[in-house]
Amino acid sequence: MLAKRVNISDQVYTAIKNDILSDVFDFGDSVSEQEYAERLKISRTPLREAIKKLEVEGIIERLPNGRLRVAMIDNTQIKEIYQIRIALENLILENTILDNEKIPAILETILEKNKNLIDREDWKGAREVIREFSIAMLNDDRYSFTKKILKQYNFFITKLKAYSLVTPERIIQAYEEHCQIFNYIKEKNIEDLKKTNTTHLNNAVNATLKNVKENRIFISNK
Repeated sequence: MLAKRVNISDQVYTAIKNDILSDVFDFGDSVSEQEYAERLKISRTPLREAIKKLEVEGIIERLPNGRLRVAMIDNTQIKEIYQIRIALENLILENTILDNEKIPAILETILEKNKNLIDREDWKGAREVIREFSIAMLNDDRYSFTKKILKQYNFFITKLKAYSLVTPERIIQAYEEHCQIFNYIKEKNIEDLKKTNTTHLNNAVNATLKNVKENRIFISNK
């Protein structure tokens, strides 16, 4: 019985996270326990277990009145998350490109797919492939501890990417930056790789902050 309840709790946890990442909820939106219990046809016990886990991870906040909401995030925190991402990604890249011969071929295939989607003006598809490139670029199991630390911020990074890759212009720019990153990985040029990846992520945070401001997304303005 315990294993079954835990399994349901994990499913609820995943369902709520997916709703947030797929923009059913935005930062600061209210989350109703009752609505989830009715929709998923579950008891409150596994639901509360799932929500407690989301609270511990900082994804869900419980207000003084007991109500729940998706965590708020401000401009300072957005910048901080990207600075953490820059440091950790560059650490993985610096070690990976020296002796991982599989990654360049994988990245080249992804870039070809991305170019085809951009040429067809399939911006939704191109946006997804840009994310695919970022995942593949860091896919080296030897650096599991660094990736584990990065994973703690992965939810917010994934959510914020939706605000970074809004316009066709930014999608094209990100693709071109990935082409530069790919060339430096292939050449094993560590210094230029780290500089280009840093520029790429700084452009991403600037695009995110711009789109947050212009679209008046529900984020506090610290």
